[in-house]
Amino acid sequence: SYYPGDKMLHFYLWTSPPGVMKIMCLIIIIMCVAVFACVASTLAWDYDMSIMGGGTGLLPGYGGSYGSGIGGGSYSGYGYGGTQMDPKSGKGFIIAISAITFIAVLVIFIMVVSRQNASRSSKFYLAAIIICAILAFLMIIATIVYLVAINPTAQSTGSVYYSQIIQLCSQYQNQNQAQGLFINQYLYHYCVVEPQEAIAVVLGFLVFVALIILMVFAVKTRQRIRRWGPERILWEEVKVVNVGHNSVGEWRDSDISSSVGGLQPRLRDYDTGVESGDDLLFPPIVDEQERLTYKQEFDRDHKEYKSLQAELDSINQDLADLDRELDRHPDGSPQFLDALSEYNRLKNLKKSSEYQLKKKRCKYLRSKLSHIKRKISEYDRRP
Repeated sequence: SYYPGDKMLHFYLWTSPPGVMKIMCLIIIIMCVAVFACVASTLAWDYDMSIMGGGTGLLPGYGGSYGSGIGGGSYSGYGYGGTQMDPKSGKGFIIAISAITFIAVLVIFIMVVSRQNASRSSKFYLAAIIICAILAFLMIIATIVYLVAINPTAQSTGSVYYSQIIQLCSQYQNQNQAQGLFINQYLYHYCVVEPQEAIAVVLGFLVFVALIILMVFAVKTRQRIRRWGPERILWEEVKVVNVGHNSVGEWRDSDISSSVGGLQPRLRDYDTGVESGDDLLFPPIVDEQERLTYKQEFDRDHKEYKSLQAELDSINQDLADLDRELDRHPDGSPQFLDALSEYNRLKNLKKSSEYQLKKKRCKYLRSKLSHIKRKISEYDRRP
């Protein structure tokens, strides 16, 4: 049957949780740059408006009250009565948060792809979870603040100036009416949400969603590291030459412990370009007697393989359990010291020559069993 010890987590794949994290990091980095570009492209109007004092006196009835506020800078406030948010503040806030998000996510991406040992621990992904949660909260706040800052009617809702701002901006928001007016470019920019500003708002919400997704997959990665242990995780693709041609895939798809003669033949593609010593020891089967001999050899070695694999799995599982136990206990506590002592003992055991010999023997048996099974399957598929 399929043994848990044979299961390896392939974290080098793009479809694995760390692989999805890499993809989301790239998407977030690109969107942060786009947010910065969209918001920065409209800053010139706001700074020119502050310097020139806005549209003082250009529109009848609005020269006094609006000119004193729209200038910002050295004036008493922004908008009617100095009660409205300065768009520069909202834009500066979202630019700052986008820059912080860009740097933080770039660091996470570099750590994940650099294959550093620090990026393969559960503590790294815990830090990534916390960072993503904080950045997602700040990004949604910055996006909402920016949306309110660029929309004067939203800011004035419920205030005594609401009707006046609606009357002021309606002529600019109505394209047919605005074409017949002498347009004050500063007031037009103030009243109308431009396309790049709308894009920046959408991108801000998308960055928030992407950060949540990144956090979810960081949680998944950390959970799998703690559940399976570092010994069962492949962070890099391992190219093995003489290990029995698709042996792991065959063992996962069939019941190895069952009688080989009862296996249903399956057509599989084998790499015939590489020959191993097993081809010389176990050539193609020519008759039933030889098939029976192969089956007996398979059953005998398979029993030894199960025993060795169970022993190695027990050590690896104990290490994973101790690693989780160390995280639960405070440093220096009696429980922590006991777990640390046992953890170090098992780590030293894995470095011993006896353990390494058993590991090599297990690998050899897995290759041999896969080869024998393939030869029996080829014989059973003969015309």
